[in-house]
Amino acid sequence: MDWFVGNQKRGTGFELGTYYSTEYNYHSFGLDAAFFKKTKNNGEFNVKLTGYFDQVKQILPSELIPLDTVRSTSGTVYITTASGRTEALNSNGTTSGNKRPSIPSRPRNTLTGSLTYSQVINDRMQGIILLDLVYQHRDLGLPFHRVYWNDGSVHQENLPSQRFKIPIG
Repeated sequence: MDWFVGNQKRGTGFELGTYYSTEYNYHSFGLDAAFFKKTKNNGEFNVKLTGYFDQVKQILPSELIPLDTVRSTSGTVYITTASGRTEALNSNGTTSGNKRPSIPSRPRNTLTGSLTYSQVINDRMQGIILLDLVYQHRDLGLPFHRVYWNDGSVHQENLPSQRFKIPIG
């Protein structure tokens, strides 16, 4: 959802936005703010800041989960959740905290800043210069992404916990 206000006389505008998205393995909330200013010679300068704040469930691929359901000699049933944690189940199928085993989630944040300048050159041509700054933190590689090696082994994708990018166009 975006809110925009502009001033035609001054050639300026301001925008605020918010975003929400969800799937079975993540929830994402985003915010943005943008400002633009038109120039006297058919150009436009834009500045935009955006932040996405995600909660990602730590689901492991089935072939990388270390244990299956096991019943001990005392009758307690131990299961391995999709995150690879081992939980003890009561006779009614709940954990000791009286709830079903949950898949843990972790935050993942993406912050971006964007600067653009566009210029109308003539009736048939327009040019644009772009500069983006992107910072991402936590869980860039998700645990359910697999990496297959030449020797036939399967491993969990292992990416750095943060990155900084500067795309220029």
